[in-house]
Amino acid sequence: IRKSGTDVQQIPSIFCAYYPELLALAAENDMYNAKLQGKSRSRARIFSKFKGYNKFMVVLEKGFVTKRAISYLRTTLEWINHYENLKKYEIDHKKSAGAYLWIFKITEPKHFKIWLALSDEDRAKTGIMAKKTPGSSLVVPPGMDVEVRNPVLSSIKDQDTDILEMVGSGLNEPEDVLSSKSRSPYASIRASRGPMSDRVSDEVVLFDRWFKWDFWGSIFYIKSIVSGFPKTFKVKEAVHFDKRKPIFKNFDRKPQELIEVSYPVSEVVDMEGRAKGMLGVKHGPLAEQLGVPNEEIAKRLGIGNYRKARLKKASEDEEFPELDYNVDAEAIQEGKIGGGGATKKSTPKPSGGGGA
Repeated sequence: IRKSGTDVQQIPSIFCAYYPELLALAAENDMYNAKLQGKSRSRARIFSKFKGYNKFMVVLEKGFVTKRAISYLRTTLEWINHYENLKKYEIDHKKSAGAYLWIFKITEPKHFKIWLALSDEDRAKTGIMAKKTPGSSLVVPPGMDVEVRNPVLSSIKDQDTDILEMVGSGLNEPEDVLSSKSRSPYASIRASRGPMSDRVSDEVVLFDRWFKWDFWGSIFYIKSIVSGFPKTFKVKEAVHFDKRKPIFKNFDRKPQELIEVSYPVSEVVDMEGRAKGMLGVKHGPLAEQLGVPNEEIAKRLGIGNYRKARLKKASEDEEFPELDYNVDAEAIQEGKIGGGGATKKSTPKPSGGGGA
């Protein structure tokens, strides 16, 4: 059901397009109303396979384990309100710390009566009733003592960390990410990056699967029924090795399996330390040392559509002049520093055999 002002519509789920028999079960629901489904139906013949429906609803769900929205927000908002109120109290506390009060003590009532008998202009000249400004002078009449008092308040500093921790636990975020301020040592912050990176990766994988299979998969399915769009495409893939040579076969792949999406790479992952720990300090390219595909390496670096990137690189090579990639930069630098000359192209080393 979608509500937009006074417009109320009933839109079937996309699962009703996959399994039209679910419409009979939906009709048994008390909220089912065929009169509210007029904008979701069409008399066109191409939609007859969907029981006349031409509009469906795709919902992004969190899977089987879903956070309860009410209790999850209630516990988080409660501590956020406490934290907000505490900060308001701290503002009043800081305002009070800057307040002061002028106190005039009458030592002789006789002189005070004389001061009261003065006119308003003469009384204002004494400065007692005038506004005090920093650096000004004050003439105290005889029989009076003046004193300035400030409120004596205890200092408030980092006394709300427990409330902030409750907010962070409810939002499932590290404290330095939540408040953009780090109070913990580097080791503690580094230890929190692993679980945080896992949560980010889980969210990316969840959205990627929904985006490809639920969203675009549904679009491709409806398009294949309505307009004859191919349900599968032939893809050539390697299946095994025979005498160190790959054997290829053609497979039928759904169009959503061919979609590539570029997602931002999380900067909290220590990829350099992980690579050195697994492959050693001086390791070669992963594609050559481990035999993993360049597409997977590019995906870890944030380049999602590897095929498009390669085609774009080929277009640049066709348009722009060639770069001196084969130059041995280290040899050139050593040559310049030592005063010797350096060739533009590095000389390849002999592959083996005799000769010095």
